[in-house]
Amino acid sequence: MDEQVKNLINNAIKFSPQQTTISINCQVIQSQWEATIADQGQGIPMAERNKLFKPFANLSVKPTGNEASSGLGLALCEQLVSVHNGEIGVRDNESGVGICFFVRLPLN
Repeated sequence: MDEQVKNLINNAIKFSPQQTTISINCQVIQSQWEATIADQGQGIPMAERNKLFKPFANLSVKPTGNEASSGLGLALCEQLVSVHNGEIGVRDNESGVGICFFVRLPLN
């Protein structure tokens, strides 16, 4: 699962302006391991969130440093997390700026 979390961290960097904070938290909640990656970037419009985990999704949010984006990273993450009986999703960042992704996996 380290590649999936790594992809989420890379996306947080790619879609956030310089000099902003990216928070990474890992914890065990009941019988699940959870990682959260929250950034202070552009966020993702609510109308586009249903496309997030679809291959080659075309979103309005663009990388801040003109990096390339294939549109496959989140789709692959979702598939791999699902194979391990886990869950991946997105919610608004607590600061109200940016976005927060989470990955939950069973401990057993």
